[in-house]
Amino acid sequence: MFYKLSLFAFFIAVFMASCDQQKDEKLFTQLTSSQTGIHFNNDIDEKKFSKEALNEFGYMGGGVGIGDFNNDGLKDIFLVAIR
Repeated sequence: MFYKLSLFAFFIAVFMASCDQQKDEKLFTQLTSSQTGIHFNNDIDEKKFSKEALNEFGYMGGGVGIGDFNNDGLKDIFLVAIR
């Protein structure tokens, strides 16, 4: 029984130590539009649409496509807005 409790305490200690290390790591860094070269704003004129035509997808944007579409080795970004 003591062995099981010791093993359980060890795993809890390892788990808690690994959680503390992840607080300092950043997954994403926010960049300004001047840093990225992307200038996009999805302004929606609600007067142009009826309530049925403008659903939650209109507020989120038309879509985003990222890929190397022209085979130059760089990722191309396509942003679509509702106008």
